[in-house]
Amino acid sequence: MSIPALAQSAFLLALSEVGESVTYTPGVGEASSIDVVVERESVVMDFAMGETEARRWTVRVLASDVATPANGDVVTIGGEEFVVEKKPTTKWGIHTVSVIDEEKLDVSERRLRRKF
Repeated sequence: MSIPALAQSAFLLALSEVGESVTYTPGVGEASSIDVVVERESVVMDFAMGETEARRWTVRVLASDVATPANGDVVTIGGEEFVVEKKPTTKWGIHTVSVIDEEKLDVSERRLRRKF
């Protein structure tokens, strides 16, 4: 068995053990319900307006479930919306997507971040 096949098998096992159903809404196209693995963490973000704690989570999803994840897409986890904040990476048919709870961020800070 090849390394990519082993990686996908391990990921499918992780999905069966700790996977969560989420709604993935691309910037263009229809929302879909998919299963993902979520790694949760909180980070302190230091902005000119002061510090704020935000939830920056990592979502892993099969490339066959989401063809092209992109900055600005929305992942709804447990009824809460998270925004894809970086260009996702893909290895062995598994996307690694960084999402952040932008609700706590100042509106002007969100606009600034989207320009870059």
